[in-house]
Amino acid sequence: MAMSKLEAINLMLDSIGEAPVSSLESGLADAETAERIFNQVDADVQSVGWHCNRERERKLIRDESNQFPIPSTTLTVDTTKNHKWVNVTVRGAYLYDIKNQSLTWTSTTDNDHDHLYVDIVQQQEFEALPYSLQRYIAARAAREFQESVLSSATLDSFTIRKEAEMYAALLQDEAEKEDANVLYDNNYSYKISRRRNNRLYGM
Repeated sequence: MAMSKLEAINLMLDSIGEAPVSSLESGLADAETAERIFNQVDADVQSVGWHCNRERERKLIRDESNQFPIPSTTLTVDTTKNHKWVNVTVRGAYLYDIKNQSLTWTSTTDNDHDHLYVDIVQQQEFEALPYSLQRYIAARAAREFQESVLSSATLDSFTIRKEAEMYAALLQDEAEKEDANVLYDNNYSYKISRRRNNRLYGM
């Protein structure tokens, strides 16, 4: 099952008792406000990074201008592996070197001069997202829309509860897809579990 952006907008309109619209080009003021809030919430939620839109340890190659181009859909990026110490951020379509305050890179490490490993989060089309993430985005957008338009305490309690339910369902879905292991997917636990015990080895 999947949800369209139009269905999400109509869910938002329903949260304030408004009739649904048949298209995103209806011209109605409330529908336009709903879409504006939806677009912001969609980006905010996706920027957290989920199983469906996070790519781990992606290798970025420096171009002929000594810059690191990144996809236009990039929301957040963080260096990883042996480049974890390199501080970067997104500036337009390129990685920005925070330490040297430049889009132009001269080196990354002593041994690697042409690439960086990063964890990258990219914004996906709403229709392409998993249903659990779609429902959470729609519920959060409906709550923020209702608060912006009506500020009704009664309706607010309902939309807050609905958002919490959708968030819990999303986290459960994420946990199932990630197949996370408490001993190996946490850096500290992994180091402890792999630490050599001298007593066991007779040393």
